[in-house]
Amino acid sequence: MVPVVSPMPALGESIAAVQLAQEPESKMMGKQKRMLAKAKASGGKREDAVADGLDAVAVSVQDSAGDVSTNSGLVVDAQELSVSVAERTLLEGAHLQLRRGHRYALLGINGCGKSTLVRLLAGGRIRTTCVTDVLAVSQELPGVDERSAFGELVRSDTTRGVLLAEEEALCEEMEVAETSDNWTTDDWSHKCARLKALGDELGAIHAHAATAMARRVLTGLGFSEEMQDAPLSTLSGGWRMRAALAQALFLRPGLLLLDEPTNHLDLPATLWLASYLTSAPMKDTCVLIVTHDVGFVADVATDLLHLDHFRCTLEPYKGTIWKWLAATRHRAQLQQVGYSEQQAALKALKAKGMAADKAHKKQVQEHGQLLPRFTYIYICIYIYIYMHIYTHTHTHTC
Repeated sequence: MVPVVSPMPALGESIAAVQLAQEPESKMMGKQKRMLAKAKASGGKREDAVADGLDAVAVSVQDSAGDVSTNSGLVVDAQELSVSVAERTLLEGAHLQLRRGHRYALLGINGCGKSTLVRLLAGGRIRTTCVTDVLAVSQELPGVDERSAFGELVRSDTTRGVLLAEEEALCEEMEVAETSDNWTTDDWSHKCARLKALGDELGAIHAHAATAMARRVLTGLGFSEEMQDAPLSTLSGGWRMRAALAQALFLRPGLLLLDEPTNHLDLPATLWLASYLTSAPMKDTCVLIVTHDVGFVADVATDLLHLDHFRCTLEPYKGTIWKWLAATRHRAQLQQVGYSEQQAALKALKAKGMAADKAHKKQVQEHGQLLPRFTYIYICIYIYIYMHIYTHTHTHTC
């Protein structure tokens, strides 16, 4: 039986749910009330929507010093990375490092800039080091003529197409030369050497197995034989989106960017995609995934990359998604305990007649920087949303 997927609430609903667990709003200062009201009013709107055109995004990055050897396996090594949209800072002084053969799950609350980061990589604003082929699955394949999903996949490999065309032309040229007797021995030697080289290049990219691979990918994503050969114009937007995903998997780029790849997939197709991304054909591809499907992350990701909404940094994590969620919950509990102890100590000092400013100074001297209330509220909101988003998706069970 397919597990039920719980709907993900809007950001405003999540904030409202957290606020109910906090002190009465009457105890909040005016600035805190305004901050919560602004967050509620924005609801589920994403900062990413401002950055649909990358011209609106300011990017500052320091490339890695010196030459990056292809043997290092680094696909992206962007240091001191800062990204802002309008007046909103998404990243500041972050370090983005992606390696060949690794599969990264990019985690973060809605609107923190995950999709913007993906588009910056796809658009070349954040440069790659040792790969030139970057593919992002962001929109469906257009259905403007009678081209089929299968035909589009096979034609999308332009390298294979160019090599096959040259091989065919050379073979025809050699057939003509056999009857015309216009070639010298050196000509034949040169042409034969080129024909052999073409055969080696085609063999290296498994060109003659391309049609079988295209069928395999389309079948895995749920296309029937009839749908594979049907014109794309007859397919719905969801199926054309699957076709775009199939094309990216078929081409196996050096860097593959997947933004919510399971949105248009049923459970069997999702399970197949997770299996294919971890299979031998994809072993040399670096994959960056944005998804809220915790089961998919658990099945696919080798590394987690957390886009911290408040610190504006990227934090790598090598453990599983389950350990990360547990650590996140523990961090929230520590913050709550720390804030409660801090407030109790301040209250005790004030009860002894100490002025508020002196009480604050004494606490800072003894315990370091105080945790402001609005920061505490935001941390609680932050943790609640994480726990809700990443634990209310279906799990991958057969």
